[in-house]
Amino acid sequence: MEKTVSALTDVMSVISNALLLPVLICVLASLAWVLVIGGGFLREVVTRRRARAGLHALTTACDDPALEPTELWTRLRTSTHPLVADLVKGLAARPAGADTLRKRLSDLESDIADALARLSFLTRVGPMLGLLGTLIPLGPALTGLSAGNIQQLSGNLVVAFTATVIGLVVSCLAYGMGLVRRSWYGRDVDDLEHLVSRLWPGEAGRAAGAQVGP
Repeated sequence: MEKTVSALTDVMSVISNALLLPVLICVLASLAWVLVIGGGFLREVVTRRRARAGLHALTTACDDPALEPTELWTRLRTSTHPLVADLVKGLAARPAGADTLRKRLSDLESDIADALARLSFLTRVGPMLGLLGTLIPLGPALTGLSAGNIQQLSGNLVVAFTATVIGLVVSCLAYGMGLVRRSWYGRDVDDLEHLVSRLWPGEAGRAAGAQVGP
């Protein structure tokens, strides 16, 4: 029995040690990934105030009953907000119905959900990889301690603690950016839905009537 347990322990130790290098590579890759996303986030922070002010001006203007849908469409075409630009991209004239823009808006929401999902993935995976990078070197570190090899002990502890720190940094950055972007995009999508309904007020009214009808 003891020989069987010892053999299984040796096998698991070999597997665990073999996983150390892939785990450390994944930790560094996650850090690089979140830094790339962070660069785009910082660029968006710089341009956010101006873009948001333009979208807010559009939503405020569209509440004016005197504003014609064609004039609102012209303002949408000249907007610098990235989501508005994607919404009306390639459309020279206002479509006859709202279906085209509603489909584009649905696609934008899917793209936003994908971007937020990547941040959620890093938020959860970062600490997991950090924990793996912490626990795996502890076996060799304890072995070095029992053998009196201080150099082996300290080297493995440095690897363990560094992996933990990097994993937590990845998680914190991804979590913070996810919270901010979720707030940003949620507000922007609400405004875009309002603008689309204002472009085709008749269709919005018929849709509401269909929902409450028998």
